[in-house]
Amino acid sequence: MSTCKFIFCLLLLLRVSTPNAQVIRYVRYDGSGNGGTWGSASNDLQLMINNSVPGDQVWVATGTYLPVRPAYDLTITDPKNRNNAFVMKAGVKIYGGFKGIESSLSERKFADYVTTLSGDFNGNDQISGSGITLSIKNNGENAFHVIIATRDNGSVGTLDGFTINGGNANLEDNYIPVNGQMIPTFDGGGLYNYFSSLTVVNCRFTGNTATSAGGIYNYSSSSAITNCSFLANHSTKTFGGGIYNNRSSPAVTNCSFSNNNAAYGGGMYNNNYSAPVVARCSFVGNYADFGGGVLNDEGSFPTVTGCNFANNNAATNGGGMFIYYSSSSTVTNCSFAGNTATDGGGMYNYTSNAAVTNCSFSGNHATDGAGMYNYSSSPTVTNCSLAGNTAGTGGGMLNSSSFPIITNCIIWGNTGGSFYNDNGSSPTVAYSDVRGLTPLENGNMDKDPLFADMGDPDGADNIYGTADDGIRLKDGSPVIDKGSNSAYDVSKYGNADLASYIRISGTAIDMGAYEADNSPLSVVWGTITAITKNGQLIINWTTETEINNRTFIIEASANGKTWQTIGEVKSKAKNGSSAEKTAYSFTKSLGGVAFGFAMLAFGVSGFANRRRRFIAAALLLAGAVMFSYSCNKGVASTTDNNNSYKYIRITQQNMDGTKKMSGVIKVVED
Repeated sequence: MSTCKFIFCLLLLLRVSTPNAQVIRYVRYDGSGNGGTWGSASNDLQLMINNSVPGDQVWVATGTYLPVRPAYDLTITDPKNRNNAFVMKAGVKIYGGFKGIESSLSERKFADYVTTLSGDFNGNDQISGSGITLSIKNNGENAFHVIIATRDNGSVGTLDGFTINGGNANLEDNYIPVNGQMIPTFDGGGLYNYFSSLTVVNCRFTGNTATSAGGIYNYSSSSAITNCSFLANHSTKTFGGGIYNNRSSPAVTNCSFSNNNAAYGGGMYNNNYSAPVVARCSFVGNYADFGGGVLNDEGSFPTVTGCNFANNNAATNGGGMFIYYSSSSTVTNCSFAGNTATDGGGMYNYTSNAAVTNCSFSGNHATDGAGMYNYSSSPTVTNCSLAGNTAGTGGGMLNSSSFPIITNCIIWGNTGGSFYNDNGSSPTVAYSDVRGLTPLENGNMDKDPLFADMGDPDGADNIYGTADDGIRLKDGSPVIDKGSNSAYDVSKYGNADLASYIRISGTAIDMGAYEADNSPLSVVWGTITAITKNGQLIINWTTETEINNRTFIIEASANGKTWQTIGEVKSKAKNGSSAEKTAYSFTKSLGGVAFGFAMLAFGVSGFANRRRRFIAAALLLAGAVMFSYSCNKGVASTTDNNNSYKYIRITQQNMDGTKKMSGVIKVVED
């Protein structure tokens, strides 16, 4: 039987019933009620979660909350049991940051009304130092995990507006049963996320400890982690001070990772074919033996875009990032500055073929390979600037048994030389400005690129990737319009340089990470989100400014490579220009199945007596007939559309017809 016929029959046979209305439950630290209102709030957060069903919300007022129920038996209370945790429930949304008087989510102020979920039963944790000197003491009695999320079966829960601290998953070779799964007590001090699509927003993970994964441990999970910070979390023996992704592909957006510590991957560790999408994040002051900021391991293939790696430290390899063992990472529009390692201050590639585009490497330090160290690797390095790095050997780049492809790059002003090639290494260099390079062929040159101020690479604002960066180009630079347009894939990397200015503004692309022409992009993007909810794809975005803008073309992809246009939204700006933030939204039905179930939901809602049930049945029949018609007309099923809408990008079109693209956004379920 075809999918359409099956769903048609299912719609006809389903009983009409009255669905439960959404319920909000309220929690205050001094509450003693049943949670029905703020006035009758409960002080037992886990009980309110237990009493909720998918679609319900739990609002939590400012204060500190300790888990009082064992994760293996949420029906009992046992204060200070190390097995206690807050256990998420599928489809239940938990919000912190309330004063305790609000009547709508829009009224909460989570930055002002701090709401803490803590595993520190005695309230006496001592946190000192940062990065390499980080120390967390007096936490021996703490809960193994502050939060556990397991097997949500597609019904996505939400954790929004909390500080999570004091988890200490330090008991090795021990497990506790949670929702039919055995959860280790040595991974994920802050959050243990197992086969889950939990949405984590506006949260702060700090002072959590584990043998592995101090902040968050993701196993086979595809969470959306947005606007979160990971500060001073510690993986005491192995992986991921901030986050450890194991067979996981979360979307990590607008997050900061600072002063975390681990043996592998101080800020983040990606392993076992993980494919996270990491966008607009900062990794600052993290420490690890390997991969101070990020370590990508075991065939993982993360996509890292618009991130800043600064002042991270690795005792051995990869101060900013270590890409190891066939991990084909894609790194775009990122800055690596002030990172330190023995080998590979900015980046270390080991038997991996990364694609590194529109990136800057400046002020990094290493014994060997300060900007980048390649071992048995063939990375593709395009439109990057490696300047002002310091090493004993290979200040810009050191290659050992490696064959990197370097195009449209600037490698200049590095202590220890531009290149050092060892063990038969043979880089392919074209259309690049490299100090000391010979012979000068394939469009290469050896000329001062005329940086604005190489001594101040992040500029007066101390922020990399902005208009005042010191390794931007002065007027008259010899590298202007001297790159190869064919080497730069605009459809893949977008038409913006590291500072968000137009990437190809003249007859040809400039060498390096920055274009000399400082004409701003027609649209400066704000936030972009894409979710599926109630059978619809919902895309929301904002623009900070618009100049001469006509329209936005919405494109979708199943694989991030092949794209189809699914809609268009006209600019709201008067005459296409606006200096103020503007919000946009686009919604698309996910096809016939979604429509049929939407009719079902409409038809059954609120019909209690016999007459109304008759009307509901008629509506249901009509919905089924219309659904059948849509199937016969070739409307795609929900499954087909979900597969087609895994990634979203927005192409902005000017009045003159020129087009520029946003970054790629991963679609998440709500």
